[in-house]
Amino acid sequence: MTKDFPLVIFTLLQQMAAGGFILLALLLIKQQLNQASSLQLSRRLIVVLILSGLALATSTLHLGHPLRGANVLLGLGRSWLSNEVIITGTFFGSVGFYWLASWKKQEWVGLRKLSLVVGLLSGLAGLAAMSLTYMIYTVPVWDSWHTPAGFFATAATAGALLALLLVQPIEDFYTPKIQAGLHFVGLLGLLACAIVMGMQAAHWAGISTSVTTPAEQFAGYSSWMTARAVLLLAAGILWLATVLKDRITPISLLATLLLVLAAEGAGRVIYYSVHMTVGL
Repeated sequence: MTKDFPLVIFTLLQQMAAGGFILLALLLIKQQLNQASSLQLSRRLIVVLILSGLALATSTLHLGHPLRGANVLLGLGRSWLSNEVIITGTFFGSVGFYWLASWKKQEWVGLRKLSLVVGLLSGLAGLAAMSLTYMIYTVPVWDSWHTPAGFFATAATAGALLALLLVQPIEDFYTPKIQAGLHFVGLLGLLACAIVMGMQAAHWAGISTSVTTPAEQFAGYSSWMTARAVLLLAAGILWLATVLKDRITPISLLATLLLVLAAEGAGRVIYYSVHMTVGL
C-alpha cells in the first residue's frame, strides 16, 4: 500500500479542488454581485490552486523516476493517464491565471471570464479522465461504474464543504439560498459516497479467481471498511446537526471536511489495496 499512498493523496486533493472550484465558478458565473465581493472570492481561490498544486506534486512520487514525469505527456490521446495529467495541468493553469487576473482591474475582465470557464470545464473533464484511468478491463475490482461514481461523489461532498468555507466570510455570497444549495450538493454527495461504498463492497464480494479474492488481497479489509463507514456516519451526523440547529461555523465545517477526507482516504486505501488482475 505504501507505494500507492501518493495516489490516495493526489485523488483526494484534486477531487476536492475540482469539486470546490466547479461550484464556486458556477456561483461566480450565475450571481450578479458587486465587483468587490466577486474579487474577494476570486482571490480566495488561491486555496484551490494550492490544493491542486499539492495534488500534482504528490502524484509524481508514484513514478519510478519522478524527474522523467514529463514523459507521460507523450501519450496524449492514447493513454487516459496522459490525458488525466494534461487536463489536470490545464485546470491548475486556468485556476492560476484566473487568480492572477483577479488582481487586475477592468482590463483583464474578458480573460478572467475565459479562464473561469476553462477551469470549470477542465475540472469536470479531469474527474472523468481520472475515472477512466482506472477503468481497466484486466482489473475487475476497478473496472465498474463504482469508480467514476465514487470519484464524483467525493468531489461533490468535499468540494461543497470547501466552497462553504471559502464563501462564508463574504456576505453577498453567503446567502440562505447559496448556503442551502451547497449543503444540498454536499449532503447528496455524502449519501452517494455511502451508497457506492456498499454497492462496491457487494461487487467485490462477487469477484474471485482460483487463487484469491479482493478481500484476501488486503489483510485489514474488514477493519478499514468499518472505519470508513463510521467516519462517514460521523460526518453525516455532524453536518446534519449543524444545519438543523443552524450552528454552522468555520470550525464545524472544517471538522466535517476532515471527517469526510478521513473516510474517503480510508476508502482509497482499500481501493488500491484490493487491486488484483484477471487470472491472479
